[in-house]
Amino acid sequence: MKTGGSTIELSFAAKVALCGFALLFALFGLLTIQYAAVILTTGMPWLQNALDHLSIYATGAEPGLNTIEQSLAHYRNLAGSMSTHTFVGGLVMLLGSIQFVPGIRRQHRQLHRINGAALAIFMTTVSITGLYFLYHTPLRGVLAGEAFYIALAAVALLSLGLLYQAGLAIAARDFRGHMIWMSLAFSCFLTAPLLRLNYLAVASWQEQYLNRVVQNSSPTILAQAFVLIMLWFVFVGDKDLPHREAIQARRSPTMPIPFVVSGAIISLWLLCGLLLTQNLDNHLRQPQTWGALLLVLVAASKTWQVYSSAQAWKISMDGGKPNRSYAWSTVVSSIALLMLAGQMKIEGFYAQAIYFALLHLALMEVFLLLLAFVIPALSTGRALFCAASAAFCWHWPLLLITTATFWFMGFTLDTSLTIGLGLAPAMLLVFAVASASKLTFRFNPLNAIDNHA
Repeated sequence: MKTGGSTIELSFAAKVALCGFALLFALFGLLTIQYAAVILTTGMPWLQNALDHLSIYATGAEPGLNTIEQSLAHYRNLAGSMSTHTFVGGLVMLLGSIQFVPGIRRQHRQLHRINGAALAIFMTTVSITGLYFLYHTPLRGVLAGEAFYIALAAVALLSLGLLYQAGLAIAARDFRGHMIWMSLAFSCFLTAPLLRLNYLAVASWQEQYLNRVVQNSSPTILAQAFVLIMLWFVFVGDKDLPHREAIQARRSPTMPIPFVVSGAIISLWLLCGLLLTQNLDNHLRQPQTWGALLLVLVAASKTWQVYSSAQAWKISMDGGKPNRSYAWSTVVSSIALLMLAGQMKIEGFYAQAIYFALLHLALMEVFLLLLAFVIPALSTGRALFCAASAAFCWHWPLLLITTATFWFMGFTLDTSLTIGLGLAPAMLLVFAVASASKLTFRFNPLNAIDNHA
């Protein structure tokens, strides 16, 4: 990335990749609309049949969980809400793909506004009908079990919250904020097609029940969706927006960072201590002592990473790339995480889910670090992926709180940990985007309108 030519090549490759994803998402939207018709009739949808032929997973039932046929029968019991959910969800994919085309936003602003209003209504409808379906479904009635149930509910609620912020931003005539909040909200809906793409990768690894394929494909799909939108920000979306004032672009939110870093390190060791109280022989292939050493190794290397991330965050706010200490600590801690994952017994349903979560997260951290080094800063002067990489390793307080909350609610520890691993890291990407973009959180719609007036 030292020459203008290499920058142009990277930008072109990124745009081609983003266009490819957009076409896949649009195709998924068409198949989802077809799925709505299937719910009201009989037979299996084309998309599921295609996946059956492309992947090698076994379609039998995980003990105590539904088969795909039983799940489809349950959809038909709630045919009104589920056919609406899938039909409107397909429209979201199609309209969303149009909404992110730069030429339409620049040259057909009225169409962009009308399409955006329809998209917001449809996204709200999809989230509400999804929550209605979950309300009428037992926790273990979803194809991949309790953790997947909680993840679906969380993504639906998150999308509604992000849509609310997008609405308040447009009421305040904050067009930059509106674009970013709306894009993040749309990311929540990209988890549906991304989950199917992840099916193929995970199912090709080893033959599994479909329930496991779904669960093991889901740990980082929300984070993956946010990364795709962040790539769009860098190479497409941010270029359409006016630059911020230079003094604002240089302003760095440094004050809370020492507290964030300290909280992450304390939470990391508290979680490690919690896991050390468990019988590690039930979860790891090696004796208890080796398992304890691996956990301590992960905690120590992650402490180094989190400590180094404070400087990386400050550099990111000035449009820079990660420093060497943070880069090496990220690589070492990711290797430690992979070592821990490699020693896990994966025979159990959630043990295997945690294994894939650790594997996915370790690879995601290295991927974000790589992007932080090779992708140019935003036109506003902020290196978004450097901020995202630093913030991604601060998820430990949220992971600890989420795990402890569901454990105290009566879920097993491995189920609670699976839920936390699937949600906590992705939320830190939202924090990174909001911080790097200087977004304003708004809560009162009247204040948003008054501020604009």
